[in-house]
Amino acid sequence: MKSLTVVFAALGTLAAASPTLAASVTFDTQPVVYFVPSVTDGGYIFTSTADGFGTNNESALPTNGTMHLTSWTNVGSESGFTMAALDGSVFTLNSFQFGGGSSIMFQTSGVTSLTVSGTGGQAAFSKTFTAGVDYTNFQMGTLFMDGQDATELTFTAFGSRNRASFDDFVFNSQGGVPEPASWAMMIFGLGAVGAMMRRRGARMIVAAS
Repeated sequence: MKSLTVVFAALGTLAAASPTLAASVTFDTQPVVYFVPSVTDGGYIFTSTADGFGTNNESALPTNGTMHLTSWTNVGSESGFTMAALDGSVFTLNSFQFGGGSSIMFQTSGVTSLTVSGTGGQAAFSKTFTAGVDYTNFQMGTLFMDGQDATELTFTAFGSRNRASFDDFVFNSQGGVPEPASWAMMIFGLGAVGAMMRRRGARMIVAAS
């Protein structure tokens, strides 16, 4: 019985150590706000590094038809924000929707490129998406990350007086699929349980004879 307890405890530890299941942030329950310092949604905080920042579904900006996050600059060539989990934990961003736009009123251009930089994981990283290659300005499309862990991400959209829209952040989607090594450990543990049960059954038959 003690051996069984040890095996089940090991399996429980393995399950607890598995990555978290998929989660997403959609901003669908957010109000329309402009010029706010930060937005909190789905356990994450998004903090402005731009002239303007908020949530809206304005048709004059790139939109997918639902409430989304927008950053912009009226005087420079960079807009964006940082994001982190509210509890400071490590997370993995798998994908998000993005669209670059412009404003006739402020004579702005589209977003020429978008850079996402991460810190706080095993190693710092940076990934750049380019207009006309990875996305099309004035349209919302899905951009994919490379699965690196981070405690903070920095999003920077480049382009004169640009407008940038973000939505549907998807996190940790790889967590629901155990890695081959994890499967091997689980199978080994279940096999050990089966072997012990068979030996125990054999001893009970001999004792009853």
